[in-house]
Amino acid sequence: MPKKSRRFETTVPEADISIPVFETGGYVRLSVDKDDRKSESIENQKQVIEDYIQKHNDNPDRKFIIKLAGFYEDKGLSGTDFDRAAFEELMHDARSGKINCIIVKDFSRFGRDFLDGCNYIENILPFLDIRFIAISDNYDSMAHDAASRKFEVRLKNLTNEMYALESSEKVTAVKTISQKKGSFVGSRCPYGYKAEWINGIRTLVPAGDAAYEVQQMFAKYLAGASINDLMDYLYENRVNRPKEWLETGKTYAEAEEPIYRWRRGSVQDILRNVVYAGDMAQGKYQCRLYENQKERIAVPKEEWIVVENAHEPLVSKEDFEQASNRVNEELNVQISQAGSKQKRIRKNAIYENIFGDVVYCGDCGKRLGAMYYQGRVQDIRRYRYYCRGAYVKDHRQCVYKSISEEKLLEIFQCIIRETLKSYGIRGKDLTQANNKAAQQVIEDIQRQQQKLLKQKKALDDMIQETYFAMKRGTKTLEDYNRIRHEALAKSKEYTDEIEALDKKLMHFNRDVERQNKFLRSLLKANTSRKLDKVLVNEIVDSIYLYEDERVVINLKIKGGEAYAV
Repeated sequence: MPKKSRRFETTVPEADISIPVFETGGYVRLSVDKDDRKSESIENQKQVIEDYIQKHNDNPDRKFIIKLAGFYEDKGLSGTDFDRAAFEELMHDARSGKINCIIVKDFSRFGRDFLDGCNYIENILPFLDIRFIAISDNYDSMAHDAASRKFEVRLKNLTNEMYALESSEKVTAVKTISQKKGSFVGSRCPYGYKAEWINGIRTLVPAGDAAYEVQQMFAKYLAGASINDLMDYLYENRVNRPKEWLETGKTYAEAEEPIYRWRRGSVQDILRNVVYAGDMAQGKYQCRLYENQKERIAVPKEEWIVVENAHEPLVSKEDFEQASNRVNEELNVQISQAGSKQKRIRKNAIYENIFGDVVYCGDCGKRLGAMYYQGRVQDIRRYRYYCRGAYVKDHRQCVYKSISEEKLLEIFQCIIRETLKSYGIRGKDLTQANNKAAQQVIEDIQRQQQKLLKQKKALDDMIQETYFAMKRGTKTLEDYNRIRHEALAKSKEYTDEIEALDKKLMHFNRDVERQNKFLRSLLKANTSRKLDKVLVNEIVDSIYLYEDERVVINLKIKGGEAYAV
């Protein structure tokens, strides 16, 4: 339901059958853009909308009445796309007839995407017979001059999109310049370092005892200690984990304070982080405001911004290389050289860990670890699942339990057949459920393709518009050639993405049919078909392992629909 304002009640004049009443949804949004002014705050937007409604309804010459049904509120979300929970709820209520009017402070609060913004205002909302009001832009879609102001609306939406792009590019450019100078731009310093401004550069400097413990880790590891030995050393000496060190500023836990055993991965990450050899490696991930990427995207190693000797090292480069190489060997990782590019690949990664995403400890709830051994005759892996919590040497320690993949697979196939038969589920039901889930993925891929096609068409239109502008004399030949070159390059990227999605769709359809074949054979007493990780994740919600290899399996399938036991 939309959030209702607690401090405002719309004053609706006495009913007049000659004046229509518009059930109105107030949409407010606060961007992730740090440049948003205080005037754009959620509360300010609400106040502007409420004041406008009150003033409008108090006007004796009003042509219609606005009744505020509630506010739809998106906090901390960029306007560069329309994938927002409250916005989707707003449009759902518009389509269902709960509201027939949308009011915003201005166009930029509604959205900063030019194509989609114009499409909503010019096509979707009029089709739904929804009145749209942007207060600060003095726009009312049902006003007598709305049609003549179409160009103005487009111009403002384009300006809003260019603002988002420009803001993103400025932030990225400033950060890149700082990174190339060797300035640390992260929000949290690596364990063992603190940041200080030295000659205008945010420089990492050793952080006392924590820096000493890093040096101890390297020294002990190079002397032959194992990762487990280092974890024991840190626990026995009450060295706080990086999480507690960042939160409390304490390297060591007091006698009365809890002390947690370090994670293996945390120790390995320190031994492989070039920052401790004095080099600054940044730009490993990318997250742009303009593209509204909600998750960080890994950047290829060859594109990282690396500044050598940027700060005081804690270990020599030779010691770092020796330690990191040993960790890579222990992780069964080899570095393959392909020209100037380096890529970490797993050796003999032939047999996938099919239950890895769904199997948990029934006591502590942690995801189980997976040990494996490599077959000598057949180059495949055999897994055994175990509770990592059993090796924790503090109050979080769990009871030891483990099970082989073969045993778990046998139990799984037996249970799933009995469960499906007990519910009277047929192979046809399973394939229908699988096809239903697959259809959602297919539609998502097709939506991505449609969006790319729309963006590609917009580039074609821009090239054509620039050509006419050159003919009119408002743009030069150089402008036209530059814009055309950039647009064609971007259009080629969109074409490549569309083709990649075509291939993805083809492979996905092939996988769906393969999964359906397996599902049809699932109810038989014996099936030679092999489970894979994708199929397990679609069928299984969770698997819990207890002592004596007792297993509880929660399925997602019941009568062809998803459910949780």
